Amino acid sequence: MAKTRSIFSCQNCGAQRPKWEGKCPECGGWNTLIEETSLTTDKRRGWDISSDAENTDRVWNLAETLELPESKTQRVSTKNFEFDRVLGGGLVPGSFILLGGDPGVGKSTLLLQMCRGLGESNLKIMYISGEESVQQTSLRARRLSVISKQVEIGSESNLEIILNLVKKSR
Repeated sequence: MAKTRSIFSCQNCGAQRPKWEGKCPECGGWNTLIEETSLTTDKRRGWDISSDAENTDRVWNLAETLELPESKTQRVSTKNFEFDRVLGGGLVPGSFILLGGDPGVGKSTLLLQMCRGLGESNLKIMYISGEESVQQTSLRARRLSVISKQVEIGSESNLEIILNLVKKSR
């Protein structure tokens, strides 16, 4: 069963402490430790984010997965034909996709174009960048004509904070 756990993180250097302290022992900043909460699944630390509970207690040999029933999941089109094709027909609701590549190849541009297509389908999107500020993302979105009330943007790299933003936004 998931339990909440508190940890205090320094807003200056990112150091983490089990309890609040007036002065961060790492960077020396005063009153910079902020309480954050996370979910743990048991005594080991970890996130309880699974949607397929029956398959979370093990990893699978790829040959074994041939025995699993094939899912006929409805996919959501991003309105970008080539991107949808690479994804096997569109996004699977609840899935996680890692988009990687060298700096400057167009990852952020592609994702904002995907946000535009999903926003046009009246789907709510939250775009969080771990490297660009909100202003940088906003400028790129304007250049690409991604202007939609369905698309929310943010700038954060801390997973706990991102998950809290998602919870607040729902």
